[in-house]
Amino acid sequence: MSRTTNPHSSKTFKTSVLRLFPPQHTDITKGHGRIETRMIWTSTELVEYPEFPYAAQVLRLNRHRIDLNGKKQESEVDVSYPGSKETAR
Repeated sequence: MSRTTNPHSSKTFKTSVLRLFPPQHTDITKGHGRIETRMIWTSTELVEYPEFPYAAQVLRLNRHRIDLNGKKQESEVDVSYPGSKETAR
């Protein structure tokens, strides 16, 4: 499993991606003095791409947190799950 931080974190890019590709699951929780929203996108579509020859599945996880005092935090993680050439196809 590999993790990388997304270098394309402009607000315009995120807004257009969310509109075109809504997350498969969204979770909103309130507690411990904050509101946290988590979104996940998953795909097996990169199996055929030569840049990802053994990727069986990829996912993107976005977490947005707002404290009750108004402080905002956001993080994104891209993950790929490796597989053999046979199991990825």
